Amino acid sequence: MKSKSLPEEVIGNLLLFFKELPVGYRVLWKWELDEKIPGQPENILTQTWMPQESILAHPKVRVFITQGGLQSFQEAVHYGVPTVGIPWFGDQECIVSKMVDAGVGARLLASDLYLYEKVKTTLEMVLYNESFSKNMKRLSTISQDFTSRALDKTVFWIEHVARHGGAPHLRPTTADSTLFEYFCLDIIAVILVIVSIVSIVVFCVVKLLIFVIFRRSSVEKIKGS
Repeated sequence: MKSKSLPEEVIGNLLLFFKELPVGYRVLWKWELDEKIPGQPENILTQTWMPQESILAHPKVRVFITQGGLQSFQEAVHYGVPTVGIPWFGDQECIVSKMVDAGVGARLLASDLYLYEKVKTTLEMVLYNESFSKNMKRLSTISQDFTSRALDKTVFWIEHVARHGGAPHLRPTTADSTLFEYFCLDIIAVILVIVSIVSIVVFCVVKLLIFVIFRRSSVEKIKGS
């Protein structure tokens, strides 16, 4: 979703929030048109293109507002910048959900953008709550903590687990699942029940049709004789 395609009401809510930021805060906004955004305040800089990775690498960047693309998320994690995700397409919802679950960002739905108070509350939460920054910096440290040599890898991963308190970030989500959930037996059971019901209904309908056809044929033979 390009910024220029956002509804005026949504743009207005974002401009109002950015305008009311404390003195000293600057906003970098990728805006796909050469002219400024109508009503653009002085603390916003718009450009048709911006070097995203270089910006995220700057130590003073506090929040990154993103659609939730995989590459954007990886860059945000690498540089330890908390995020506010606004998912629009494809896998973006899944990626933004992972941000939220990890405590490194918050989510704004497309419908939330029409509600100024929702926009304000969400952005302020990530901007001023230090837990998001701490969680993201911790995740950044973990993501960069690796080695490529085979022998070193063995030693490294043992030490990695010890360094990070058992490495809960490496624990698969299925580890806490029951056997029933792990093998999706609930889903399989529902499918089997549906298939069984459909099969029984089809069998009964076919049996009834055969009965009706043979009965009619028998009646016609009796009448003919």
